[in-house]
Amino acid sequence: MSSTGRKKRDGSRSKRRQHDYYPTPEWVIAPIVDHLIGVASDKLAREDIDRGAERFSELPMAVIDPFAGDGSILHCVAGWLGQPIGYDIDKKRVRQCQRKKIPCKRRDSFKSLGYLEEAQFLVTNPPYKDITGWIYGLLEARARMDVKPIVALLLPIPFFESKARQRLHLEHPSHAMILSERISFTGNGKTDSVGSAWFVWGDGLEGQWSIARAVKPVKPRKRKGESNAVPT
Repeated sequence: MSSTGRKKRDGSRSKRRQHDYYPTPEWVIAPIVDHLIGVASDKLAREDIDRGAERFSELPMAVIDPFAGDGSILHCVAGWLGQPIGYDIDKKRVRQCQRKKIPCKRRDSFKSLGYLEEAQFLVTNPPYKDITGWIYGLLEARARMDVKPIVALLLPIPFFESKARQRLHLEHPSHAMILSERISFTGNGKTDSVGSAWFVWGDGLEGQWSIARAVKPVKPRKRKGESNAVPT
């Protein structure tokens, strides 16, 4: 996700990357991981008290990133939110993800939503170009599920805007965790032209907004026999 490609004052546009791929910095991932850990704990605690509560524990203990890229998001959530599982359309990035010891397969995640049933969480920084239809389809499919995974998407704040998205926001209100700083997606220190937020569905705070709490980057939990070092 990046606002790269917006029209400049001189009428020109900067070129977007192939597959709209812009890696997610660790400081951006940390607040959503911290938030979802708390949400999952609350859901599981309610199950222990209320047997009629939605059986969140029946979903696979895993987190899906359908646009995994180099695995930066899944690397941070590893061990905290369950088994990381990634998909990406680019075979080079699939290999990058696998080098971080994250299960990742090549897949065009726009063509099928089958992965939605594979995990308790879907957390991703999706390609922003032509994204509205995919998000609406994802949320419609989620609404039909008996037990619904938590969905967290990193999107520009202007995703709230436009008549074309009005129906989506009315039918599927989200909790917007607004990042207080603009993100640099390009690696050159230049920040994006607009602010960003984590749009979350399923945390019980839909229809509200908050400022994402600043936390230190999350170090992935060690899995048995592994270190936190990223293989090179």
